[in-house]
Amino acid sequence: MAPGTPHRGSGVGGVAAFGSPTSDPHGMTPSSEFPQRRRRGAPREIWFVAFGVAILAHLLLFLFWPTRDIEPLEVRTASQPLYVAVGMPEVTSLGRDRIPVAEVLPDTSWASPRIWNEAFLQRTLAREWPRDLWTWGEGGRATIALTITAAGQTGAPRMVEGSGDEAVDRAFLALAERMRFSPARLQGVTREVEAEISLFVSPPAVGLDREAGPDRE
Repeated sequence: MAPGTPHRGSGVGGVAAFGSPTSDPHGMTPSSEFPQRRRRGAPREIWFVAFGVAILAHLLLFLFWPTRDIEPLEVRTASQPLYVAVGMPEVTSLGRDRIPVAEVLPDTSWASPRIWNEAFLQRTLAREWPRDLWTWGEGGRATIALTITAAGQTGAPRMVEGSGDEAVDRAFLALAERMRFSPARLQGVTREVEAEISLFVSPPAVGLDREAGPDRE
């Protein structure tokens, strides 16, 4: 046989030499390549599943959070104190001296009296307020003239403008007797003054139960 002449009986061998159409040049068949592709894609699939679970969990928490539709509990108590608003004392007299004027004296030379025992007044008026008005939650307002001593105590309260109810006015006067103030000061010295106080009281309504009113001592 001459060199370079193909051998007729080597057809099968020729096919085997060049490889079959389904063979892999690296020696891998399609059946062995498919599992490796799935293994390479598995982490990405797990990430997508975890992301979907996280979104679903947040959605369920938003829809079924237990405090979402619960209204705050309103607690009512019949023994809560009255609301007392005390206006700024308007000084009407300063003994034999005239009331200082801002244009004549510096602002730091005069200090008006200021109330400091409002919390005590809340409890005091709860005892003094008429029981019927307490039950129905009826308040009132009044203007009272009184003396504020150099020690901050009050004296000789008198009604300037009443509420129209004698029982309420008596309660206001009893309240005024128990007021305590930081005293007025003129150039650093405490002074006794005459003043007018505006009072406003709004008791909490406790319904028709007359036994729910404050205990009187």
